[in-house]
Amino acid sequence: TAPGFYNWTAEYSGDPPNTLGVPETACGAPNESSEVAKADTAIATDQTWTPNDSSTITSALGGLDGSVTFTLYDTGTCSGTELYTQTVNLPADSASGVEVSTTNSTVHVEADATVSWRAVYSGDVEHNGRVSGCEVSVLDITNDAGPGTPPGP
Repeated sequence: TAPGFYNWTAEYSGDPPNTLGVPETACGAPNESSEVAKADTAIATDQTWTPNDSSTITSALGGLDGSVTFTLYDTGTCSGTELYTQTVNLPADSASGVEVSTTNSTVHVEADATVSWRAVYSGDVEHNGRVSGCEVSVLDITNDAGPGTPPGP
């Protein structure tokens, strides 16, 4: 049953009243070979996107503390349903510029969508807080329902 080419031989030893046998045929003689072909397959795609964001907080004074709260919304207007929220603390007494990022691994976008992020820096005893602009992502997800095409040579 494994894919490949198979050759057959045939021999008839005889029986009463046919006492003369028939000699073995040559291997691969006409009509005595067969091929078991590989099975067909199909492939389909089902994309998902796991949104994440990052922000850089800067200050000429340095010594940044505090946190950044990231919020992902289900619209392009930084309003509506909150899909994901994460607060990330800045390393203590950060330099004049520090980047922090989300680590979302639970919220996935599986179809065409427009989503948006807003980041809010809390500020600290020496620095004012700050709210980012609304960052919009427009997703156009196209999945292949299959069966696909065989690979090229």
